[in-house]
Amino acid sequence: MIIKYLLLWGSLLCLLSACQNEEDKAWEAAVAQNSTSAIDSFLLKYPDTRYAKDAAVQKEDYAWYATKQKNTVYHYKKYLIDYPSGTYIDEVQERL
Repeated sequence: MIIKYLLLWGSLLCLLSACQNEEDKAWEAAVAQNSTSAIDSFLLKYPDTRYAKDAAVQKEDYAWYATKQKNTVYHYKKYLIDYPSGTYIDEVQERL
């Protein structure tokens, strides 16, 4: 009985580690694509991911980069609306 129990738990742990590895690989692939849509696709596939905070940071960084590239009042104000407590608030205020 104990051997069956140990085999069951061993199999379960092996399965869980394989899932984590797939999630890790998917996260690395999404980040490597340098796009919000890749991050969004990752989040759709892994909604309860441990990378949720990292994904939010990545998305804000991409938005900020795009905002700086466009360099318009509209895009700076849109950044403020999308990220009211964002990392780059002070820089946005300076540029406006």
